[in-house]
Amino acid sequence: MVSIHFHSRSRARRKCRHTGYGKDTMEALRRIMKRLTRRLKMLKRLLKKFCWNKKIDKLVYYHDMFMKVKGKVYKNKCVLMESMHKSSRERKFSGSEMRLALEPEGEKTASAPQ
Repeated sequence: MVSIHFHSRSRARRKCRHTGYGKDTMEALRRIMKRLTRRLKMLKRLLKKFCWNKKIDKLVYYHDMFMKVKGKVYKNKCVLMESMHKSSRERKFSGSEMRLALEPEGEKTASAPQ
């Protein structure tokens, strides 16, 4: 006994339907995985370069960004760069705010030129 699905598939194949590249084969997945691994390697290289050039802090930001790269949060180089710039800006401004908070009130007015 032959199932109905087989006859409809054979009719479709006779008419050359559903026979595109990568249909029902591993080649379909291989292309996608190749593209994903290339993107992953490129983003990892970029992170490593920025860490080596001291653009990002290894202990604080590198590990978090690395894990986000692996988790596909950053889809391309532009998004990763924006995130790096944003984190460096936050770090810079948070440091200046901390310095202002630690200074006594008298020194703030005395240091400002009149």
